[in-house]
Amino acid sequence: MATSNLNEWAQRILTAGSRVLALVQFSKPSPASESPTFPAVLSSWASAISAFFHLGQRRRISKLRNHLVTSQAEIESFASTLERRFVAIGVRLDQLSDASDRLLASSECLAKLTIGEHQDRSVLATATHALQTASRQVQTQEQVSQEFARSLANHLEEISKARRHEAALRSCVAPLKPIQTLFRVSAAGLEADAQGTYASLAQEIDQLNEQVSALLAQQFQSLTDYRTRISHLVQRIHDTNESQHKALAEDTEQLTGSLSSMQSALMQSQGRDLRLSAAARACREQVGHLVMAMQFQDITRQKLQHIETAFRRIAESLADVSLDDATAADMHATASVQLAQLDTVERELQDAEAKMTLALARLLERVEELTGEGRQLRQAPTLIASDLGVVAQLLASFGRLRRLVENDAALRTEAHQALDPLAGLASNLTGAMRDVSLRIKFIALNAQIQAVQIGKGTGLEVLSQHACHISDEVAHLSEQAAVELDALITSFTALVTSCRELHQQAIEQQSWLGSEGTVLEGQLVNFRSAGEEQLEAVARLGEELRVQLAAARGELGFYEDAAASFTLLREPLSALAELTEHAASLGHPAGGLTEELQGHYTMASEHAVLAAALGGTATATATATAPAPVGSTVELF
Repeated sequence: MATSNLNEWAQRILTAGSRVLALVQFSKPSPASESPTFPAVLSSWASAISAFFHLGQRRRISKLRNHLVTSQAEIESFASTLERRFVAIGVRLDQLSDASDRLLASSECLAKLTIGEHQDRSVLATATHALQTASRQVQTQEQVSQEFARSLANHLEEISKARRHEAALRSCVAPLKPIQTLFRVSAAGLEADAQGTYASLAQEIDQLNEQVSALLAQQFQSLTDYRTRISHLVQRIHDTNESQHKALAEDTEQLTGSLSSMQSALMQSQGRDLRLSAAARACREQVGHLVMAMQFQDITRQKLQHIETAFRRIAESLADVSLDDATAADMHATASVQLAQLDTVERELQDAEAKMTLALARLLERVEELTGEGRQLRQAPTLIASDLGVVAQLLASFGRLRRLVENDAALRTEAHQALDPLAGLASNLTGAMRDVSLRIKFIALNAQIQAVQIGKGTGLEVLSQHACHISDEVAHLSEQAAVELDALITSFTALVTSCRELHQQAIEQQSWLGSEGTVLEGQLVNFRSAGEEQLEAVARLGEELRVQLAAARGELGFYEDAAASFTLLREPLSALAELTEHAASLGHPAGGLTEELQGHYTMASEHAVLAAALGGTATATATATAPAPVGSTVELF
């Protein structure tokens, strides 16, 4: 028969005997039937029943003690299982923390990229400023080119005026031909020496005529050719300026559109930057909550160790199977306290699992928010998302600007090559005209000298004077043409100098685009590549973090697994409390097991649970005075 059934029947028998004894004592017995041994029989019966009852109690205590000993192994197994679960969760949290750190690093980098910063440089602002500056320079160069073209057009008229001197010079030199013939005719009747002299003068005049004709034809034809080249250059400058102006207007419009898009994107990105930063901070906070929540394992381990100690000490105290009232009161208080401590540990485990589950859920929300921002960046043609983004537009602006500058530099080079020889040509023409005038003068003077030597009446003196007159006229005309040509040379020299400066500016701007512009384009390309890389990284790391979160959630559920262990551990304590319930009102004695176990507590929560379990009757112990043992865990719950 089970011990519980024996106890139940013993209690029933004892109760029935007590009722029979009471009936006998209070009834009126018949003298004939009165038996002197009946009370003794009843007393003996009651003693037997009492002995039977105490025998059942001792058996209960013995069984309870064995249960407590067995429960110690259950506590050890339970604690070991929790330890393994906590270690597994810790590993998952370490992996989760690493994945979270990588995601946060990529998110923070992406947040900087969304406001135009990369590698501690304001890439978009720098490139935009450079493009604006270069565009203004191109506009300025265009205006200067237009003014230069107008100056060239004005000088075309001056070249046309200089060309008119050719006809005047030819007309002025033309009379030398008849004079040459007259020299020959007039010298026919003279002595041989004089004839030879005038024949020589006639030959010199003939050579001079040929040279002057060839020289004027060559020099003025070159001037005509250069006028044609300059006219074509003016037209080229005009056409190029017109096309450059149109292209520059389109480029300016596109650049303005790019800047507008960039400003809009940056304004949106500033809000996105705040959202990304907030989500990143939230991720960091949730990971911190997870790490903090894991610290409860040390507290749980200590509390389970204290409960295991209590089970061992209770079992040792029950070695003496007799329970007087004071011992029963102490045992009842101890059982009540340990039941309360078990309830507290169970609640803490449940609360820790709930906090970790909530933190994981919130972390998943933040991860979805981060990856969602990344998806929006990829889908929208803003700063870095695609070939339609602002970076692509800025790169296209650099390309268009480079083509404009290259065209302008080519035109400046052409103008420089066309104008540079012109000043020398005009100078050569002026020198040639002065040389012609001087040679005619020499011929006229020589003729005069010969006429004086020969004497009057030959007509040679008249011809000599006429040659001198022609010489003076040629000299006057040459000097007049030289003055005009000198002014033309001065003007063209200024134009050539201006053209050289424009050419040098175009070369410098082309060189800047080839050096600094290339560097800025490289920075833009790197900026876009970094943006694409971080967008991909945020998506990939977000997925990795989601996998880690799922794995971490899979390691939870330790409370559900521990529920059965808590139920088993409560059974011996509940049985002890029930067994000693009759002494509960006496209170635990001073110096008993309850106070002994209280002395092991290192956490305020344990003392608070003890006080609450005893109805606030816990004796003042080392709770407030004794320092916590070295190495004790900081209380979190």
